[in-house]
Amino acid sequence: MKEKFDIQYRITKRDREEIKKIKKVKQFFDDIGPQGDISITLGDYVTSQIFDIDEASNWDILDVWFRNFKNVYENLVDGKQIVINDIDEPRSFFRFMRGDGKVLIQHYDRKYPVYNGRYCFNADLYEIECLGETIVQENSFFEIIKRSVNSYWTEIAELNPILSEYVEQFKIK
Repeated sequence: MKEKFDIQYRITKRDREEIKKIKKVKQFFDDIGPQGDISITLGDYVTSQIFDIDEASNWDILDVWFRNFKNVYENLVDGKQIVINDIDEPRSFFRFMRGDGKVLIQHYDRKYPVYNGRYCFNADLYEIECLGETIVQENSFFEIIKRSVNSYWTEIAELNPILSEYVEQFKIK
């Protein structure tokens, strides 16, 4: 298993322009949030590609992703395991397990059976498939999560200084 973990993102050009136009924090809070692409690397596995184009290819809701990453950080500092759903793919989820100075990160997909041409979404019937995984040093994991989360929220604040104070609550101290 290759030891590699990274998080990359890109806010769409359209959403960058919309953020710049915000006059009150409530507008940002009431909106669905900036969209774009996010790519999570686990060893040789990459969740999705980020293309150098004006529009998002995946339309990921970025602020939800980065709030979740902050939650992962805070929960793993004191705990051993946390699971978060893949926001854009309801059948997928990520599991983070900490122990012995390392963090195991896994991306799973739920495989639902098909009966009479229809998916059966009974929670007792699905199988799970590990799509990708990696083990990284604990300090490296926390550094990558903190850098990614804070970079995203700093970019939002730089796009519109009105949001600077508001987004501080989502950064990792």
